[in-house]
Amino acid sequence: MQYQQTPAVASGLPASSLGSPESGVGPRLLYWFAAAAIALAGLLIGFTLDLFRTQSLAASLRLTESFAHVVSDDIAGAVQNIDQSLQLGQGAIADLKRSGQLNQAAVGRMLSSQVKKLPLVRAMWVMDKTGRIEFESTAGYIGLDLADRDYFQIYAAEPKTEFFMGQPLRGKATGIWFLSASRPLYDADGNFTGAIVAAIEPRHMEETWKSVELGDGGSIALFRRDGTLMARSPFEEAAIGKKFIRGPIFSELLLKSSAGRLQAPSGVDGKVRSFAYRTLNAYPALVVVVGQSVDLVLTPWRKLAVLAIAIWAVASAAVVTFCIFLDRAWQLQARGKAEALLMFNRLSLATDAASIGVWEWEIDKEDKWFATPTYFTAMGYAVNEGLADRDQWATRLHPDDKDAVMAKIHAVLAGGNVVYEYEARLMHADGAYRWVKVAGRVLARDSAGKPTRLIGVRIDITDIKESEELMRKSEAKYKALFDEAPDGMNIVDRNGNFVDVNPSMCSMLGRPRDELLTMNAADIVIASEVAHIKPTILSITHYSSHHQEWRLTHKDGSIVDTDVIAIEMPDGNLLGMVRDVTNRKLVEAALLESEERYRLLVDQSPYSIAIHQDGKLRLFNRASLNLFGAVSPSELVDKEVLSLVHPNSREEAQNRIRRMLAGESSLYPAEYLFLKLDGTTFDGEVSAVPFTFQGRPAIQVIALDISKRKKAEVALLDHQKRLKAVSRRVLEVQEAERRRVAVELHDELGQALTAIKINLHSRDLLLEPARGQSHAALNRENLRIVEDALQQVRRLALTLRPAVLDDLGLAPALRWLIDQSIEHNGFAARFDSQLPPGRLLPEVETAFFRIAQAGLTNVVRHAQARQVSLTLVQDGATLVMTLQDDGVGFVASLMWARAKAGGSIGVLGMEERASLIGAHFSVEAAPGLGTTLRLSCTLQPKEHSA
Repeated sequence: MQYQQTPAVASGLPASSLGSPESGVGPRLLYWFAAAAIALAGLLIGFTLDLFRTQSLAASLRLTESFAHVVSDDIAGAVQNIDQSLQLGQGAIADLKRSGQLNQAAVGRMLSSQVKKLPLVRAMWVMDKTGRIEFESTAGYIGLDLADRDYFQIYAAEPKTEFFMGQPLRGKATGIWFLSASRPLYDADGNFTGAIVAAIEPRHMEETWKSVELGDGGSIALFRRDGTLMARSPFEEAAIGKKFIRGPIFSELLLKSSAGRLQAPSGVDGKVRSFAYRTLNAYPALVVVVGQSVDLVLTPWRKLAVLAIAIWAVASAAVVTFCIFLDRAWQLQARGKAEALLMFNRLSLATDAASIGVWEWEIDKEDKWFATPTYFTAMGYAVNEGLADRDQWATRLHPDDKDAVMAKIHAVLAGGNVVYEYEARLMHADGAYRWVKVAGRVLARDSAGKPTRLIGVRIDITDIKESEELMRKSEAKYKALFDEAPDGMNIVDRNGNFVDVNPSMCSMLGRPRDELLTMNAADIVIASEVAHIKPTILSITHYSSHHQEWRLTHKDGSIVDTDVIAIEMPDGNLLGMVRDVTNRKLVEAALLESEERYRLLVDQSPYSIAIHQDGKLRLFNRASLNLFGAVSPSELVDKEVLSLVHPNSREEAQNRIRRMLAGESSLYPAEYLFLKLDGTTFDGEVSAVPFTFQGRPAIQVIALDISKRKKAEVALLDHQKRLKAVSRRVLEVQEAERRRVAVELHDELGQALTAIKINLHSRDLLLEPARGQSHAALNRENLRIVEDALQQVRRLALTLRPAVLDDLGLAPALRWLIDQSIEHNGFAARFDSQLPPGRLLPEVETAFFRIAQAGLTNVVRHAQARQVSLTLVQDGATLVMTLQDDGVGFVASLMWARAKAGGSIGVLGMEERASLIGAHFSVEAAPGLGTTLRLSCTLQPKEHSA
């Protein structure tokens, strides 16, 4: 047999069949090329169109996001103006109530003035605590019960709510949709007295939003965070007030980010839009959603797509026509041999194999042989190297396999039904031998039945052979480990019958292997434990492992104590590892004696020492009896340890016990509140360590009574809490004052400056005087506005800090304070000062003035007094101030308890101011007998007197 080296060998094909028109490959390649070109052009056009579409949608999303930002800022400003008006209304109502002028005429004027300033607001009203309209900016609705409205009920459900926008409603009389914005009203004691409400017309928002150029199909909507549609442009009456909480913005995106964008169908009208949403910065409960129609965005893209597809279709038709013409020309020249075509089909299939060498042997035609490139490259040889003859091929067979392979080949060539298949080792190009499997099939025979044509494959099975060898070695290692293990090992089936045992197991039980393989686990376990075998096997099959002590019987009748670990094997049998622990049991018995000595030592300790196991007290000393108030040990034996812990500390204690038993360290010492047997409590400090008691996990505890130390700590914490409460109140007062100053500046100075600006602008731009006024008249008007603004600034500065305190001192400042109180509140007041000439330290003057100011504020709010007196006396180095009224009074002890609980921060603030300058502050009061505030301070020398 000769192995010919030709170009056809390298490719696996006869040379005459490659790429000729007769073979049919040329036309097919042409069609494939044409189809590939058309498909590639289509893919490129599709990719380009998809890219343009993606870019168009992305640009739309970015534009929509910009619109959302602008619209959200506009809405936030409008909502903020409405909120500020509600806050101003709150303040105005409180002022009218204090001055006794709270009536419909005064409140109505105030509300009407606020409505005129706000173009979005249609009306405003005030509701009492029952939900009925008490005051309004318009006429005809006083007494109307609106208690069922959500903007009123929210303050009962969530008392901490301040600004709130309610569900959109349609007016019963006008039929007009409106939104409600509300704020609560409270009296001086912080009790809820009603709400002030503004009615907003969504139609005004729609008119404003129409100016935003979103194109046809665009939309702008305002939602609450719960998905409620508040307003929309274009206006959709059927959707106003409905909830769209299942939409992706509210169900997914808002949970991750306060602003974002997406493309989705609208929940209102079903149109697909590019949406952008943003929550209002100052009002996160409100969400603006802006949408741009995807159809509108994609209109230019669709025109481009139609043009591109038309061009592609025309070009594709031209290419197909050209291919048909060439195919017909090739068909006229088609010549080929059926054998070449058959060979091509066979070897094409062979070249698709990734790592399988395919060969064909033609015995009756000059003994030729062909093979695919993989046949050579899989063994490390070059394709063009080939094989010279059969003898050279035979030299690459492993010597131990050569005779068997040659015999198999000769048997196949001799005829008969011998299968052409063998496994052998073949030399690789690197000199190593690799296992191969060869399988062939006879394609043709001569008249004598001998093969004339064979085809087959050769597969590299070296990895399979190596895996089989590793498996064999692994089984040998397992067998050695099983047989040589020092502990007993056995394999049983699910019924407890022994399948295999090792020598150590046989030695442990004094029985030969053959005898044990005829026995069941029940035959070697003591009688009292036989009933546990089946449940244990069932438990292993469910939980895959088992660890327990078992008592087995030796052949001589003695008992063998063992520790058994069992697991389930992949084949369903159970593998058990058995260790003889008889000697360990003897050691444990010796430990019992040691534990008794330990008990004596614990009993004599002055500290409470106890051991608890399984949640119950097992051991404790005499000091523990005294600590928990027990008379006899029987009162504590087996008592639940958590029952001695106060309910407030039980969860923490139980968690620490669980973690300690699990092996976690660094958990103690810890402090808990404990219960004595009589129900009284005490604070205790506990140190604990894991402990083995009677062979099982337990915890040893050392406890100390730290009640006295805790009382000292509580007193310190109480002082710190009071200080924090005062600090928090100071911050609240500062913020309120800042808000008031901001409103004053905006409403008064802002309007004055705007008027001046308009007048100056009119004078500069117009040749004729504006509104028929001369330039001199405009100047006079500007001077008047400036003078009013200066007066407003002086009034504001005086409110923040009276200049008289800095310029003249404490006594004139207190006299001014009394005069202001008389002027604005109408009660009789008297001030008496006996101070020597000179000034006090600034911090002393400020503290005395602010405490007097706070005290007079409380008199105005709560005392209902007719006579008030304020005295200031300096006796030597002691300065004493007394503020007394004849009002309703109160119980002083209850007042102090309420203040310490955070219910009255004012008195804590006065006390804290006094402590900062080292002064003593006291309050004396009784119901019906008025109230006396007294402040005394020892004055320090002042380096530079005024």
